[in-house]
Amino acid sequence: MTGRLELHVLGGCQIADAGEALAELTLNKARALLVYLAVTNRQHSRSHLIDLLWTDLPESDARRNLRVVLTKLRQAIGPRLETTRTHVALAADALHRVDVTAFVAAESLLLTAAEPWTDSTVNTIAVAFALYQGDFLAGLEVPHAPGFEEWMLLERERYRQLAFQYGERLAHHYEGVNEEHNAIDLCRRLLAIEPWQETIHRRLMTLLARTGQPTAALQQYEQCRRLLADELAVEPEGATKALYERIRQDAVGESTQGVQQTTLRPPAPPPGPLRSLIALPTTPFFGRAKELAQLADLLADPACRLLTLVGPGGIGKTRLAQEVAQQFAGEAALQPTSGGSRRFSDGIFFIAATSLPTFDELISVAATTLSIAFAGQDALETQLLNQLAARRVLLVLDNFEHLVPVADRIQRWLQEVPGLTLLVTSRERLNLSAEWLFPVHGLPVPLPTDDEDTLTHNDAVQLFVRRAQRVNLAFAWPIASAAERTALVAICRLLEGLPLALELAAAWTRTHSCVEILLEIRANLDFLAGDLRDVPARHRSLRAAFDHSWRLLE
Repeated sequence: MTGRLELHVLGGCQIADAGEALAELTLNKARALLVYLAVTNRQHSRSHLIDLLWTDLPESDARRNLRVVLTKLRQAIGPRLETTRTHVALAADALHRVDVTAFVAAESLLLTAAEPWTDSTVNTIAVAFALYQGDFLAGLEVPHAPGFEEWMLLERERYRQLAFQYGERLAHHYEGVNEEHNAIDLCRRLLAIEPWQETIHRRLMTLLARTGQPTAALQQYEQCRRLLADELAVEPEGATKALYERIRQDAVGESTQGVQQTTLRPPAPPPGPLRSLIALPTTPFFGRAKELAQLADLLADPACRLLTLVGPGGIGKTRLAQEVAQQFAGEAALQPTSGGSRRFSDGIFFIAATSLPTFDELISVAATTLSIAFAGQDALETQLLNQLAARRVLLVLDNFEHLVPVADRIQRWLQEVPGLTLLVTSRERLNLSAEWLFPVHGLPVPLPTDDEDTLTHNDAVQLFVRRAQRVNLAFAWPIASAAERTALVAICRLLEGLPLALELAAAWTRTHSCVEILLEIRANLDFLAGDLRDVPARHRSLRAAFDHSWRLLE
């Protein structure tokens, strides 16, 4: 059958035939060659392909390698690969859909469409922008092929810039027709593509303030400031700082309207629905039902006001804290008079302390997160605690380990804010008298003797399988091969149920079998590394997670 190949190369490298993943095409250079032929959409000489994929090899070796790759490719796609003694191409009807081709097709409309845009233009550009799911061929590694890598990087940058143009023009359109919420969503997606674009940060801050979300606008500035400091070691532009000050002054003016600025202990807020500001995870939660129940019981106990989840990097502390906080928030939304709601009647809030090098910065971010505006001459921490004094909140402080040396300042928070409960995640304990410790361990691992049904319900196996299926559509459970199933069990046991390690290992299933992954892990721990942009650098490899922990002990 011809004309059914589908390639999804924006954000990865997924190849399907008649709707099914092309599982037999495992050789990366074969995948790279197929993508190159599909994207360029023309025939190429064998000499050019040799220069592209085997630049450094002697010509005889390179020609032999090309023959091997062409054989693999022909076995996978059959007569849709056309070859002669001198040239290689795909048949005219070989391709059903290539996402990047459809993505680029809208560029001419972007350049020629008159404003205001018609509904048809908006729809076409929006569909094209939605096709951009990440960098071109993200995750595809083609070693010893500088020619291909240069082409890939040039195309990657071209598509990234085009996606940015699509999104920026769409945001401009939605602003013009007063659809601010669509414009806000687009700005956030644009920042996922180009995080350092201050013009987009300013546009997003303005939109948030305009739609009655000044606190979110100030938080956006903090994100921008920290990103620029951490990644580029620079401060925001003057225009960004000026916009922040205008929004901050407007927020202070609204919060103090009709109230003397010397009033530092406001009355208790009126009763209302529970508010929550929690970092929403983008991946499903697996297992840990027992731990969730234990944490819920502890947080419902008024005696437990400082609860620390302790464990090594990658063990799942953050994800566990997010899940239990979400459960309390969800319970309150459904049952406003439930125990969790009454205890945290003024909200549940999440602060990622990773990028906050000092406790004073934590105070500033906490105030922004909790919608507290500073005014007057008192110290900021004093103002924060005074305005929190009558509130009943759960505050999640994530990745607190680098602030442990000054953790005694938390004791003051607990003393002066009787309605405050802190849920902390850290690689080491805080060593405070009020602290309740909750050690976090790896997921339960399977036994070599477990049957298929037991393996299906094992948390570590389930996590590995679900993560594998996100990068390899052909990865199926149950695994038909006994050797592969045995290797998967061995991987889970070797990694001791460590979620980070399991996720990194599962990511390799797009190019390796479970048996190969097991052998690589046994040979070299550094094999467990990934390249996802939305994962912190300290979690992109198991070695990085360990090194981060060791640095904290130095």
